[in-house]
This record gives sequence, C-alpha cells and structure tokens, in this order.
Amino acid sequence: MTSRSRSQIQKSRRWSERKGRLAETYVQYFLRLKGYRILRRRYKKPFGEIDLVVQKGNVLIAVEVKMRPDIERAKHAIGPIQQRRIRKALASFVAENPKYSAFDLRLDFIVVTSFLRLPYHLENAW
Repeated sequence: MTSRSRSQIQKSRRWSERKGRLAETYVQYFLRLKGYRILRRRYKKPFGEIDLVVQKGNVLIAVEVKMRPDIERAKHAIGPIQQRRIRKALASFVAENPKYSAFDLRLDFIVVTSFLRLPYHLENAW
C-alpha cells in the first residue's frame, strides 16, 4: 500500500474545491431557470455554511450542493451534524436579514452527477 504525499493530497483537495465551486455555479443557473432568486452564495458563519441561499415566492431556502458520481453516494455525504450546521446558518441569515423572518424556511439538496445532465433537486430534503 502506497501512501499519498502531502502535495498529492493538497492537489486533490484543490481539485475537489474547484469542482464544488463549478457545481455551485451550474446549480445557480439551474435554479434561476426554475424561477428561484439567488440571494447569497457561500454564506459562512463559524458554526455553519450554506452553499446557496435562494428565494422562491415567500420561501427562503438553504441549498446544499454536492458533486458526486451518483445520487446514492451524495445522499450519504450529508449527515445529521452537517444538517444541524446548515439549519443554524439559515437561522443566522434570517436574523441578519429580518425582512425574511416571515418567510417559510426550507432545506434543499441538489446533486450534480455530470455537467452534461440536469442536477437532481430534492426539495425539503430534511
């Protein structure tokens, strides 16, 4: 068994980060075409992060984007701890933007398996 060098691991992480950003951009356009309004991208707080904060009608939505080879692997990529962190971040976004306090809140999950296919959009994922 060979171990990967530190530089190989760093390159792999950078590539994963780049793919993730591309997937988020792809999903942004996908959501716009579906009538969503993009409010924020990569909303970060010490206790959590939201890939995309979007609005449709009177619903404020935290969108988690994953790029995986298949939907099943992606579904297992978001555990209860990450779900809790996303919920906290969405609550923080609402606290910072009180005009959304009367909106319904929702957590969506979108999987990109290929840039040649439409993303898989699971509304109200958890």
